[in-house]
Amino acid sequence: MVHSLQNFPGIGPKRLAILREAGLATAEDLVQWAPRDWVDRTRLMRIDQVRPDMNALIRGEIVSAKTLPGKRQRLVVKLRDRSGSIELLFFNFISGWQQRMVVGSEWVASGKVSWYRHPQIVHPELEEVQPDEEWEGGILAIYPLTEKMRSARMEQRFLRNAMAHALKLPALKLQERLPESLRNELDFLPELENYRRLHQPANMDQVA
Repeated sequence: MVHSLQNFPGIGPKRLAILREAGLATAEDLVQWAPRDWVDRTRLMRIDQVRPDMNALIRGEIVSAKTLPGKRQRLVVKLRDRSGSIELLFFNFISGWQQRMVVGSEWVASGKVSWYRHPQIVHPELEEVQPDEEWEGGILAIYPLTEKMRSARMEQRFLRNAMAHALKLPALKLQERLPESLRNELDFLPELENYRRLHQPANMDQVA
């Protein structure tokens, strides 16, 4: 028995066609789709600690948000903590982000840092928090996206939610590559459990 992605929340005909083009037609396909990287969102850092090409996790308050014209319009948001500030850049779905990026609101942002006169993160992963809220992160899988996925608004959070839905399916099974007797002898985990650790690791050691 296989589980079609067409029954997943948020996946209509257009998104289903894009996923199938990427080789993802069933929950079984999705679960065996390996992440390209992982982000440790358990350790916040100060903005003045970020460096180029670093995968940074920061928390701060929005102090400005403006749309800049040009060949490719962009939204530039300045996020500040007590140590400094960083720019968050958005080139897609600008109007939607602009409505949410309210001056005075507080956000946790993560992503790869670039540097043009000052630190920047393009299309960061974002989560809004309350000023007095304690925030706990986790280890997040990062998936290889196609341009069509981006255009259909199937970005990292959407894909992680779809993956979580797939992994909760009670009848989900994957074909084992080794017989059970050999797995037990070698102390190997079943295929499904191996993939579960790839997509939802408890710590970075599980994906090292």
